[in-house]
Amino acid sequence: MQRTTMIFLAIAASLLGAGCDPIDKTPEETCEMLIDCGYNMTQNGCLAEIGSRELSSSCLDAMFATTCEDHLSSYPSYVDTCYDTCTVEGRVCDEDDIRICSGGYEVVYDCYKVCRYAEENPGSYSGSCGTVSPNGDVSDDGGDVCWCWE
Repeated sequence: MQRTTMIFLAIAASLLGAGCDPIDKTPEETCEMLIDCGYNMTQNGCLAEIGSRELSSSCLDAMFATTCEDHLSSYPSYVDTCYDTCTVEGRVCDEDDIRICSGGYEVVYDCYKVCRYAEENPGSYSGSCGTVSPNGDVSDDGGDVCWCWE
């Protein structure tokens, strides 16, 4: 029997200092670059946080054109290019994406990638994003989440 597991995305500290996976690079290569710059995450943690994001080509271009010093700054030069602003804190599903507003910026995660790169119990996306899983489980805090099969 397949079990579901809720993937709750916490982005508080990493929102402003995080990178992007370029179109011609894998998320693994992207995380290696960020870690080599001194980004304070493990490879798996980086993949869970950064490898799951939906980012524009202009964001990716800006991300890979900058310096390690910029990546590690409190407000990297590419933040406004990579993330739309938002005013209502929280998370909401949008088909197979989950949009999280934190600190005035919206980060969009792809649920397929969220499940694949989950640090604990990686699996496949169930096709369900919301407060209730396909099996009827409810998210721990009642908020929207990507539901994954282990």
